[in-house]
Amino acid sequence: MFAPHIRGRRRSLDQAKKVEVCDLVHHGATVEEAAATIGVSLRTVQREAKLDEDFDHELKLALGGAPDPLKLMQRAARAHWRAAAWLLERTDPEHYARRAKSSASPEQFEAALRFMMEAALEATPPEARSALYKHLQAARQQAFASVFPNYGPWGRPKNPQLPTTPLAHAEHLKSARDPSSGDHVYDKVDAPLEAPVPPPPQPPALPGARPRSRNPVARRNA
Repeated sequence: MFAPHIRGRRRSLDQAKKVEVCDLVHHGATVEEAAATIGVSLRTVQREAKLDEDFDHELKLALGGAPDPLKLMQRAARAHWRAAAWLLERTDPEHYARRAKSSASPEQFEAALRFMMEAALEATPPEARSALYKHLQAARQQAFASVFPNYGPWGRPKNPQLPTTPLAHAEHLKSARDPSSGDHVYDKVDAPLEAPVPPPPQPPALPGARPRSRNPVARRNA
């Protein structure tokens, strides 16, 4: 814990701000940028580091720690358009990655498939269109999944997940509470363990639809 102040004058850099400075520096900010973020000068941080040995030690550890490359790029994207473009290309390649001139986006490919379906249905008698549509719809979905295998519902990237294993999980809990079992070596059996909750089903949507935002209020990190 950082040492309390020893002079009568109240310092502008309290313990909470010291922790925030170290956290900002650990994630890639310079000491000067971290000081400006919390509203103090660089000289204030430097003076406090001389007076508080614990703070000076934590600050040096933060300067020597390996920063998170993604957080560094997110921070750089706020001020540099090239960094912002790079971040978009990596996080949503289906929409923002560079494409060859002869390639198509998921929306364009979907429109082409529907155009072919429309032409086939026009040449089919009305009484046979329902059966033909079901056949073409299955082929369309298979073709789209083959060309864009990572394109999920609402335009979100697919993250394949294995099904839940409630039976194996229940037996694992029994084994973890058994002193003669080897599971207790690496499991914290004293903590309450709960069965995994399966994720809610995804709403059906056509490929290319815009995702619904779960958090309309964007929080901007200082």
